[in-house]
Amino acid sequence: HKYYYAWHDKMDESLTFNPDTVQITIKGKDKAGAEKVYTLSNDEFNINTNPGNGETFKVEIEDIKKIVDREFPRFNKDKENEYGQEVVLHYNATLNDKAASHTGCPGFENDVRLEFSNDPDGGSTGFTPWDTVVCFTYKLNVVKENEKQQTLKGAKFRLYSDPECKNEIFVKKDGNNYIVINRDSAGGTDHTGGQAPKEAVEMVTPEDGKFTVFGLDSGTYYLKETKAPAGYRLLKDPIVLKLTATFTDDRDSYVKGDSISYKALNDIAGTAHVKSFFEGIFHEKDSELESNVDEGSVNLTVINQTGKKLPVTGTSAALVVMLTGTSLMGYAFVKNYKKNKEK
Repeated sequence: HKYYYAWHDKMDESLTFNPDTVQITIKGKDKAGAEKVYTLSNDEFNINTNPGNGETFKVEIEDIKKIVDREFPRFNKDKENEYGQEVVLHYNATLNDKAASHTGCPGFENDVRLEFSNDPDGGSTGFTPWDTVVCFTYKLNVVKENEKQQTLKGAKFRLYSDPECKNEIFVKKDGNNYIVINRDSAGGTDHTGGQAPKEAVEMVTPEDGKFTVFGLDSGTYYLKETKAPAGYRLLKDPIVLKLTATFTDDRDSYVKGDSISYKALNDIAGTAHVKSFFEGIFHEKDSELESNVDEGSVNLTVINQTGKKLPVTGTSAALVVMLTGTSLMGYAFVKNYKKNKEK
């Protein structure tokens, strides 16, 4: 007469659960046999964010049978309903700042199991085995150099998710490094929308010319140099970065701890397309970047070059050049005048 149904969830400490995103739907057939999807209202389930036993949260429905009988009434003559509906719990969690120290393998695991009524006389419940999924994040190591492999300070960069460089990937400073700010927390979705958070900053190369961006996903990014080091040419076109993670073909069979033996994340690779203009010539280059799957890292070296300098106007050197040129022109004019007069 009553059926209890609950989800128990254990999250890695690098994951932050968002209770406001919980949604439960039931899919089945209505009285007429047509397909129907019902979304539970907030008062039809409970969320416990401190259930104990090492669990992160628990979502429970005190009597799911009551809801199914009301929304999917397919009773026979003996007043027995037709069960077997599909129940889906949907919720979001985001990687927090703790994820920055654990990029690459072994990743961040999330465990879940169901608790359900299994005694027709009421009272006791049963459990399914724990089921585990895993997610990963990556980092980009940037080195700023000149053509002589000398590191440069003072270069500034911004990271974008689109080639037009309109959807900035916001980052916040952490020492000489930077951590991606989750766009969802800024009121957007994934890499678009939302407002720039107060802590968002521009990336700047320090004294040693090196910094790291933590919290990147697999995908395409556009690293735009907004200011070059003093005396160097600016890279006007963004560097096109592609981070490609290779996973196992059968992620549904993942077992807790498999990521340690590379049964989930097989590899992380990176490429860079760089366009530059130097001494009147456009240069384009595609490069395979060095990477490390254990660290989840991809290494990028950004090179700035100096151009040929012209004399600075208004200096004593410029005055000497101008007077010398004037004297030579005057001498040539007088010599040519004398030659014409003799003829």
